[in-house]
Amino acid sequence: MESDDSLSGGGNLAEGRWRIVGEAAAKSEKNVCQQSRGRLQSRKILIARECLIAMVIRIASVVLNLAGLLALALGLLFWTGAALNLVSMHMLLGLLAVGTLLVIGIGQALSAGGSWTLAVCALVVGALMIVIGMNQASLMAGDLHWVIRVIHLVLGLLTIGLGHMGAARYRRGSAG
Repeated sequence: MESDDSLSGGGNLAEGRWRIVGEAAAKSEKNVCQQSRGRLQSRKILIARECLIAMVIRIASVVLNLAGLLALALGLLFWTGAALNLVSMHMLLGLLAVGTLLVIGIGQALSAGGSWTLAVCALVVGALMIVIGMNQASLMAGDLHWVIRVIHLVLGLLTIGLGHMGAARYRRGSAG
């Protein structure tokens, strides 16, 4: 009789079924916890990445303000014929302004919800600014050199403006 009880689904078999169900639930719960922990780790990495990008863009924005405005002021002094001995300082400040524009443009490309159009414009304006700025003295020498000066001034203003647009867009996007 005893053997019939164990084969017919008595108490031992039912306990075995519950134990299997309980073990499966425990394994499932353990998997869910591990997956949650994995998601939490990846979320922490994404948050850390966004915080790093925000800090870099904030610093680049401040450097762009200083370098861009000082380069602009020196450039306007050059138009009046004053301070011509500071051309290398103007070039260094211009390269720093373009570098920060490129950082902000790359930050736009890498951030969630960033503008690829703004990033590409920043890269193109930065490249044009470097090429025209470094070769400005040899371009259209003579009576029409003022055209190159105006183009250089417009590119400088675009460098500052695009940098501010990119930084403001990033701040607005990360705040909301």
